[in-house]
Amino acid sequence: MSRSEITAGYTGIRDHLVPLLYHFFRSEDIEDCTRTDLQKVAIELLCMISKVLIHEDRVERVLPIMLELLKDDSDEEKRILGLELLDNLAADFGPEICSNYLMYEIVSLQDDPVYKVRKETVRHIVNISKVVQPEMFIGVLLPVFKKLCTD
Repeated sequence: MSRSEITAGYTGIRDHLVPLLYHFFRSEDIEDCTRTDLQKVAIELLCMISKVLIHEDRVERVLPIMLELLKDDSDEEKRILGLELLDNLAADFGPEICSNYLMYEIVSLQDDPVYKVRKETVRHIVNISKVVQPEMFIGVLLPVFKKLCTD
């Protein structure tokens, strides 16, 4: 493969597939049964795509998808989906993005009014805990974990 073919393939993934997945995760127009059938594959695909994106493109294209899902107060399933993506992609985003953005979404979800979301927060706290600095884990994430374990 030539360098231009590789660049064209990368650009196609970044500029076409990621927006398509963004639309899938955010759209209200997709029927629930179709969303349920395709969601696992869409998560796997976004995780695979994220691994081939350069860090800047990952932060610019994938992080907003995850943050929007995590902050969606109207749909608990989307918040849980955001947690699953966070868990799968924490290592790819690295300690800076996890500490500056994602960790605080975990903190806010500890007080979610929906028990199922709080339960999933505990389940998906492990990988981000491995990525952040030890003092961030001890000072921020461990208290969240302890609180949610008594929920």
